[in-house]
Amino acid sequence: MLKEELRESVFSRWFLAAFLVMLLTLLSMSLPERIVSRGDEEQYRMSALQLAILPIYFGGMMLLFPFCACTAAAPRQTIEIRTGFARWKIMRGGLNAYLRRKAIAGFVSGGLSVMLAFLAHAVIWALIAMPSQPELYGTHEIPYRPDTIYYPLMRMAHGWPVLLWKAGGIFVMGGVWATVGLAVAWWMADPLLAVSLPTFLYYLWNSPASGLLGYRLPSASRLYNDQLTWGIAAEALGVNLVFLALVLLTCRAALKRRALYA
Repeated sequence: MLKEELRESVFSRWFLAAFLVMLLTLLSMSLPERIVSRGDEEQYRMSALQLAILPIYFGGMMLLFPFCACTAAAPRQTIEIRTGFARWKIMRGGLNAYLRRKAIAGFVSGGLSVMLAFLAHAVIWALIAMPSQPELYGTHEIPYRPDTIYYPLMRMAHGWPVLLWKAGGIFVMGGVWATVGLAVAWWMADPLLAVSLPTFLYYLWNSPASGLLGYRLPSASRLYNDQLTWGIAAEALGVNLVFLALVLLTCRAALKRRALYA
């Protein structure tokens, strides 16, 4: 059952839409940078590594990341709720089994949709631009602090370990926010709210308002940002695990309500 759920989630039109929107969003930032520098010699242009990570910190990805992650998973759930199939599946297989299957499939599909878009974007520039070689070209140097995780990785295999680490962080964060989308979908059964409310919460998380209780939450992009150290990574992962657990409890309450009263 889980394999079938994963297959239906990953090979759905919603997953494809999320992947394409994220890929085009990434290209919308890196492609103009490449075009502007077309008159420069190749070694003075941005390297493939620089072009691959440029859109993470600027442009539309900061705006559309939670939207795309939720789009891959949440709208399918609203359809299942509206048609009544969700209630019957819960009654047949049990609430906990249904939640486990849907949460895993939603986490994986949401995380993969944004991660694969990031990796596809990186592969495109690996085929077009000069590989990162900071030991030969000063223009390829990325100013990571020596204590960051990326500093020693930048000179390995043209920077691909850096890209793979960032891809892993993007997958985890995409899965977390896709799960938030599932919670909204199960409470409200509205596809527009299921992608817009998590996006609003994502912005609220990153805003100064998150520090009103005396503790400023780590940035929602902390697991793949450019100043990541092992200590910061552990803190960000811990906060997100606690957040994910709370979201799953909210999901269970929503499904229980659906099973009893929908």
